[in-house]
Amino acid sequence: MANSPGNQSIVWMDME
Repeated sequence: MANSPGNQSIVWMDME
């Protein structure tokens, strides 16, 4: 997953 401005919340949420 790339560092997208719109998918940021989903990225860290999936990481946690």
